[in-house]
Amino acid sequence: MDVAALRKKTAPPNSGRQRPRCFPLLIEGSLVVSPLLPQRLRWWAMGAGLLFHLSIALMMGLWSFALAMAGGILVLCLPLGSSLSLRAEENTAAVDTQPPPEAEAPDHDRSAPPVEQPQPSR
Repeated sequence: MDVAALRKKTAPPNSGRQRPRCFPLLIEGSLVVSPLLPQRLRWWAMGAGLLFHLSIALMMGLWSFALAMAGGILVLCLPLGSSLSLRAEENTAAVDTQPPPEAEAPDHDRSAPPVEQPQPSR
């Protein structure tokens, strides 16, 4: 039997086009050097790392590994001193923090003069 015929016979069915195997190394390498990168590139590395580990969770069922790695990626790639918030930040200058006047006094005693609150000492 000829060697070429043997190779053709034992070759995997999808050997015509090899997929690149360097993408996981590139993603993990970008995460390794992400503290040295500017923040705009860290966002891309974070997104690629999160997608990569989510795909590991979906394909292999390693959800605890993917969640642990996602937490590590967030700590690694978010800016120093930042925090994650699930709700949008409100403009605090436009928000009125004083209660409405009718809510200050109870309904049953509107004729009584307001009681002064003691000021906290500084």
